[in-house]
Amino acid sequence: MWDPRATHHIRVGLAQALGRGPDYVLWALCDDTIDAYFPILDRLGTRSTRSRTKSSTGPTGVSWRDFELKRALIEIRRITAPEREMFNVLSSREEVPISADNRLYFRDAYDHLIRLTDELDTYRELASATLEAYLSTVNNNLSLIMKRLTGVTVVVRGSARSPASSA
Repeated sequence: MWDPRATHHIRVGLAQALGRGPDYVLWALCDDTIDAYFPILDRLGTRSTRSRTKSSTGPTGVSWRDFELKRALIEIRRITAPEREMFNVLSSREEVPISADNRLYFRDAYDHLIRLTDELDTYRELASATLEAYLSTVNNNLSLIMKRLTGVTVVVRGSARSPASSA
């Protein structure tokens, strides 16, 4: 359960944070939320690395967890992309109700979101490449099996016709 009073910017006291303006409090709450993404991203990155290592051992190395990893990366990206655009507006436009002193904080949050989405995109591309390599291997194995079955079919049909044609 998330407690907004436990954020490291407000822990010193809500009155002190409010003294810097409501826009500062907004930034403090959002910054805590943004910072919480990074440990999640680190865990997903570790899973991505493990997945690539397992997939290099062969087609059995990829599992449903790899598909779940890609889904999780897409979901986080879907959430963070609008946040990034919102912070871009809040940190760069003069007409928004953010004080000039606090605009720098919003720019910092925007920079964190850029870094976060860039890392998400990298992990998502790696997950896609891993799954594509897996599917390619499966397809190649299926083609090999089909060639063998076709060969067996030709031999069986040829041997089945031989006695009838000699009579």
